[in-house]
Amino acid sequence: MQKVVQHPGDSSNEFLHSYVFCNGCKLHIVECKGSHQNRPLMLLLHGFPEFWFSWKYILQYFFRKGYRAVAPDLRGYNESSKPYSVQEYRLELLSADIESLIRQLGYEACTCVGHDWGGAIAWSVAYLYPRCVRTLIIVNAPHPYKFYEALFSFPPNWKQLLRSWYILFFQLPWLPELFLGYNSCKNLVLAIRNTLCYTQALSHEDAEEYRKALLQPGALKSAINYYRALVRNSIASNSMRHLFERQLNIATLVVWGVEDSALGKELTFDLDKLVSDIEVRYIPNCSHWVPIEKPRILAEFMDSFLQSREEAP
Repeated sequence: MQKVVQHPGDSSNEFLHSYVFCNGCKLHIVECKGSHQNRPLMLLLHGFPEFWFSWKYILQYFFRKGYRAVAPDLRGYNESSKPYSVQEYRLELLSADIESLIRQLGYEACTCVGHDWGGAIAWSVAYLYPRCVRTLIIVNAPHPYKFYEALFSFPPNWKQLLRSWYILFFQLPWLPELFLGYNSCKNLVLAIRNTLCYTQALSHEDAEEYRKALLQPGALKSAINYYRALVRNSIASNSMRHLFERQLNIATLVVWGVEDSALGKELTFDLDKLVSDIEVRYIPNCSHWVPIEKPRILAEFMDSFLQSREEAP
């Protein structure tokens, strides 16, 4: 069986769409046309409620820099497989998807970049499969142990607990799907725009692309199931929690939009206790949605970091 199959409806002049079969799932992946395997691999993992499209600027930027930059639709999103069970969205399985994707693309390791949920997965891949990650870049996604401490320690970080109210809401059956899917998901996409510092960063045309991705059959339920699995399994499991307590020995960049309404800046403090080689860069006047709102600054921070670690091609 072919590992990588070209998307049959690919009509883009800039991007190549393919399917990769890994870890029991079909993942839809996107890269710039002209990419080839002798370039170092950079994987770009999107967050909730996005899809590969969030990385379009970064894909082009690092293609020009000599990388093979690849952005998958994560399990459950857009054109990737959408398993029904909540158990299929455990962090361990999401991480195994990425480890398998690296191998199926013909690589042993990559620069792993993740935003929001993609960042949670990137952290996890680095801990579970350290040989697969040369360098790690995290965008507005807390270290899993820091997030666990904020939500589940006693006393918890009450401010962060209030910011994370939606995680508890998403534990309810069917109601989150009904609420977020109302008006054909227009309200959910509007919530992204309303939490941007610069609302014009998300054009009406791009907003429609996000809405169409969420309207793919099963996509909204799958996206919410990430949070259900998080509470039921991943972050509360002793084995994963103890794993994330260990020091990570992979060069790591954390980029943080400081006006994030869902995740507090304090989640980035004291990360040197958990990561041996860590750099943290803040973007003022920027919301949670850094790849949408400040892609140029993000790309420059990433490029500078990779060059400083002698990882640039």
